Amino acid sequence: MSFKRYLESVGSCSSAVEWVGKKGLNTSWKTCPRGDWLMWFIVRSKLNPKLIVRAAVAVAGQNTWAVSDKNESLFEDALWQAQCWTLGKAQSLRAASKQLARAMRYPTYDDEFYALLCAQYVLDVIEGFENVDAYVGMFCPLRIVSITSDLMASCTGEGRKTSQKRCAEIIRSKVSLEDVGAAVKALSKKGVLFT
Repeated sequence: MSFKRYLESVGSCSSAVEWVGKKGLNTSWKTCPRGDWLMWFIVRSKLNPKLIVRAAVAVAGQNTWAVSDKNESLFEDALWQAQCWTLGKAQSLRAASKQLARAMRYPTYDDEFYALLCAQYVLDVIEGFENVDAYVGMFCPLRIVSITSDLMASCTGEGRKTSQKRCAEIIRSKVSLEDVGAAVKALSKKGVLFT
């Protein structure tokens, strides 16, 4: 089965499938211009949850500029706790989540609110993995990339395509082709094959 046919079989969006065309996994991974497509793929490929969280933390961390001094420590603590979780050393994920919820209690829907929401989504991803909640495990990483792309575009004045590309580069810096290849190999042992 070709990579394109695999993507069709697992419900990829038509624009991603069209972009892949005849490209294989290696070329697609190295050249994909959209962070949301990469994040979707690694989540859908059942990549190690710790790698997904590392990528989510790195993407969400791009939003530090939008967080006020008042909430900066909450934002940074949430991402730090998530990073510690990837190392098996998280201590207060629940406390960090509660503090973020309090900070967002009266939503302003400004850049800071969405930056804090990304940090909350990172913690939600962990909770989703720990509680085997497939919806949260799939939805939250994609929302992190989408929100961050929008915030980057508004902050820098660059287009959304450019900010999506930057998110893709961030994800690739945290998740290697070898990591993806190992996940694909594990799937192929379960009968999901593509070249």
